Amino acid sequence: MNKDTFIILAFLGVVASVSYYALKKPEQVLEKPHKQLPVQTVNYLQPGISISSSLYIKALLESVMSITEPEYGPYEINIIASYLALPRKRKEMIKGDNINLIWTTEDINTIKELIKVPFHTMKGVLGYRAMIIQADRQDEFSKITNLEELQLMKPGQVKFWSDTYIYKSNNFNVVTSRKMFSLFPMLESNRFDFLPLGISEINQEYLSIRQKYPSLAIETDLLIKYSLHMFLMVSPNEPILAERLLKGLLEIEKSGEFDRIFNEFIQPEMNKIQIQNRRIIELESP
Repeated sequence: MNKDTFIILAFLGVVASVSYYALKKPEQVLEKPHKQLPVQTVNYLQPGISISSSLYIKALLESVMSITEPEYGPYEINIIASYLALPRKRKEMIKGDNINLIWTTEDINTIKELIKVPFHTMKGVLGYRAMIIQADRQDEFSKITNLEELQLMKPGQVKFWSDTYIYKSNNFNVVTSRKMFSLFPMLESNRFDFLPLGISEINQEYLSIRQKYPSLAIETDLLIKYSLHMFLMVSPNEPILAERLLKGLLEIEKSGEFDRIFNEFIQPEMNKIQIQNRRIIELESP
């Protein structure tokens, strides 16, 4: 066999080989498929929050889980709308079977065993508070110009709210209740002077009670400000979920999707308060 004949035969062999693989069905030439990632289940305990905040956190979770799906796999989000007392919540979250995610502030009631996702999900505006007052007392509040004058007034708060400890540490005489809906009749009967609520929720809360308590109104001149943040907290048995949530939050922050969701659900409620027209009274956070 001469050299030229050898080259021709070698070439024909390559062509035959290529033709063989080209004619094979796709499933015959594909490499072994990647292992399908299991479905990651999010069992999120929905706190008693405003409609806008509820829609906001749902949209945020959906966006975060969706953008991380290529890396972490498919997901399922279950919203559990139920009130759990702190001992029961702690037990369920540590176990992680029925509930593995909550959205909450970090304070003395925080369940220490949980994994905190270090991302400010409310951009710091949780600590901006407007007030519900007796409508006929607006003139009294309009005359307040500083913290010392406001401290002469008594705020009403739910006993275990993070805010309660902030007001107490700033020398307010705080009147408390175990349930939020009890605060409105207490305010109407002058048990305390004002009910501070987050600027993203106060309008919706007021609209829900104004017919039953027509003497109450949203105060128009003041804005209380302090440092308070909402975090996603994950069961200690779900470190991969915590990792996924943080990675997703950082990705949607970078892409602008985080701002879009915030502006859709939270910003409109903030705009109703007209922060720019209010005097800010700042408190220290303990």
